[in-house]
This record gives sequence, structure tokens and C-alpha cells, in this order.
Amino acid sequence: IAALTTAQLQSLSSDRFSSLTSAQVSALTVGQIAGLPTAGLAAMGTDQTARMSAGDIAALSTAQLAALSSDFSSLRTPQVAALTTVQLQSLSSDQVAGLTSAQVSALTVGQMAGLSTAGLAGMGADLIAGLSARNIAALSTAQLAALSLDFSSLTTAQVAALTTAQLQSLSSGQVSSFTSVQVSALTVGQMAGLSTAGLAGMGADLIAGLSAKSIAALTTAQLQSLSSDRFSSLTSAQVAALTVGQIAGLPTAGLAAMGTDQTARLSAGDIAALSTAQLAALSSDFSSLRTAQVAALTTAQMQSLSSVQLSSFTSGQVAALTTGQMAGLSTAGLAGMGADLIAGLSAKNIAALTTAQLQSLSSDQLSSLTSAQVSALTVGQMAGLSTAGLAAMGAGLITRFSAKDVATLSTAQLAALSSDFSSLRTPQVAALTTAQLQSLSSDQIAGFTSAQVAALTVGQMAGLSTAGLAGMGADLIAGLSAKNI
Repeated sequence: IAALTTAQLQSLSSDRFSSLTSAQVSALTVGQIAGLPTAGLAAMGTDQTARMSAGDIAALSTAQLAALSSDFSSLRTPQVAALTTVQLQSLSSDQVAGLTSAQVSALTVGQMAGLSTAGLAGMGADLIAGLSARNIAALSTAQLAALSLDFSSLTTAQVAALTTAQLQSLSSGQVSSFTSVQVSALTVGQMAGLSTAGLAGMGADLIAGLSAKSIAALTTAQLQSLSSDRFSSLTSAQVAALTVGQIAGLPTAGLAAMGTDQTARLSAGDIAALSTAQLAALSSDFSSLRTAQVAALTTAQMQSLSSVQLSSFTSGQVAALTTGQMAGLSTAGLAGMGADLIAGLSAKNIAALTTAQLQSLSSDQLSSLTSAQVSALTVGQMAGLSTAGLAAMGAGLITRFSAKDVATLSTAQLAALSSDFSSLRTPQVAALTTAQLQSLSSDQIAGFTSAQVAALTVGQMAGLSTAGLAGMGADLIAGLSAKNI
């Protein structure tokens, strides 16, 4: 057999090749193998093919290789390892599909890189699972795209071997086939390499399976590509892992989809990084915000809060507001504070309110002020109080005005107070100016007590209008000092 020339071998009919024994096939030289006719090779069975040496296999032309049986499962590992790049590129999908897992695992990195996309398409999930991590990493993006869309059969080690370029090339369909276990195996570098199109393939269940480190590795573009339902599926640990830079880049639709339990996981720095548009997108119920988060709200953010958002604050949150934050509240936002919240403001925060803010307070809000809060009002604030607001204050609150506060009231403000002045303290009465006394009505003077009248100075008595004096009853006249008379 070994002595036959190429011409002699090529003259043999197909049935002659099928009758060759294993020993005879083994005796054929590399030169003879290279000259065998395709028809003769096609007639040889798998048991005969298995007797070829690694050198024989490597000597076959692509035409000869194509003539062999499509069932390559009988090839020995050394034979598979001998296949050249050119030969591998010529393999049909059927021939590749005929390989065993053991044969596939024996392929070198160089051989994997030489497989055609058509050949790779023949690899089933069982064969793909047999590829080494190195072979996976050696695949070109075109080769990877040729593989089955179902990547669920990839092992954790194979997923971990995917390169940045490979990950960027994955379609949403391929990414969607990943399992939670595979997704959790992705490294920080791999996550950052996923394309926005690929990331769109991750369902809510896969997003929820990402590690905190992987979440922190996502770029602004990747985060902005996520749909609203993906944000609602983020776990508390994942939300807490987001960096300040990521938070600042979150889409408003994504923030709107987050629940209060997720919002509560944002750090103080995260809250401060939110734009006014982002803050407006959050739930209108701010009651779940922690004290540290409330304290982190910037002046610009405070100014942007709606009355609905402010009305959701708790007394504890309101009490945590700084004087700077209070001064930054818009009048529209302040209108959302109910009487219970107003009553919870510290004396310092009351003193920090601007004239415009005070004038925007409703009668109900002003009437809810505590004695300590009224005492905290400055002279400038008192001068800016609306007449409607003063009218809403009861006698108990008016007594908390300082003497200076009383002296700063305009005649219109004084007229808005209760006509019953009996609750005014002696120092308050003594602080009334000539202009104020001249403006008092007979009813207001009639409400004075004997003690208050007795405290009036000579200058104050001289300033009383005749209309006002007409309100003094006999008991009050009797209480005037000789000097005042």
C-alpha cells in the first residue's frame, strides 16, 4: 500500500477505498493522503478515517476534508488538534455540529480564531459549554454573533472570559438570554463595556442580580438607557452603591419609578447632587427621607419644592431644617406646610423667614405659631406682618410681642389686632407711640384695664385722640394719675 503512486491511488474506484483495512489506511504516507481523490475519501468510513495520523489530517485539502463524512465525532483528539486554520474555516455547520464536547475542548486558541461564522453556527449549546475560557476570549465579535442567541449554557468561567470588545458587540437578545448567576459573575470592567443596546436586553430580574460593584461601574450613558421598570427593580443595596456622579446623571423617568424605600437609600451627597428637575421627579411623598437627607437639600432644591412635597414632610424633618434652608423656601412651597408643621419650626427658623415668606403665611398658619415662635420674631419681621395675619393671632400670642415689636407696628397693623387690648402687658402699653395711640378706636381704648391706663405716660395721654378718649369709661378715668389728668 505504501508503495502505490498517486496515479495508482487515484485510479482506484470508490469501492476499493471502502475495502481498505485499518492497517492499510495507517500505512498510507502523508504524500499519498494528499493525493487521494475526493470520491475515494468520501467512500471511507469513520473507522478508516480514525486511523489517519495527525500529519495525514493536516495534509488534506479543504476539498478532501469536505468529502469526508460530516460525522467528525470519530476523529481522535490529536487529529482534531492537527486541523489547520484553512481547514477549520472550510468546515460546514454540519461538520462542526458533528464534533463532540471533548473534541471542541481540545481546540486551541488559534484554531478557534480560525473557525468560520458559518461553522460556528453549527455549535449547539452542549458544544459551546465545552469551550475553554481562553477559546471564548479568542472569538471575534463576528464569531460571537454567529453563536446561538441563547447564552444561558455558558459557564460562569466562560462569561468571566468575555472581553470588553465582545461584550460591546452583544445584542440585546444575547444579553437577555443570560441567567442571574451569569450576570452576577460579570466583572466591573465587563459591566462598563456593555453597550447601551446590549444592556437594554437585561430584564428587571437580571438587573436586580447585579452586584453593588457592577452597578457602581455603569456609565451615565448606560444608566440613562435603562427603562423605568429597570429602576424600580433596583435593590436597596444597589441604590446605595450608586455614586454621586451617577445620581446626577439619572433620568427623571427612572427617578420617578423609584419607590420611597429606594429613595431612602440615597446618601446625603446623592440628594444634594440632584437637579431641581430630578428632585421634582421623585415621589411627592417625602416623609421617608431621613433627617440627614433633608439636611442635605440645597437652597436651589428648597426653592423648587412644591407645596405638595413640603406638605409630606414630617415634624421631625421640618425640625431638622437649617435657617439657610428655611430662608430658601419659596412662598408657594411654604404654603404647603400645615399648621402642625409650622408649629414644629424652631425659633431660629422662624427668625430666618423673610418678609415675603411671612406675608405669604395663611391665617391658619400664623394662628398656629407658638408663644416661643412669636417671641423669636424680629422687629423687622413684625413690621412686615400682614394685617390679616395679625388679625389671626389670638390675645395669647399678642402678649408675646416684645415692647419693641409693639412699637414697630403700623397703625394699620395695630388696628388689625383684637379690639380687646386687656391682655397687653404693661411694658407693651408703655411702648405704644403717639401715632399708635392717636389711631386707637374708642372700642380698643375701652378694652384697656385700669392697670394699663395707669401705666400710660404723660406724653402718651397727650397723644390720645378725642375719639379714643371717648371710649374711656368712668372706671378708667378714675384710674388716671394726677399727672395724666
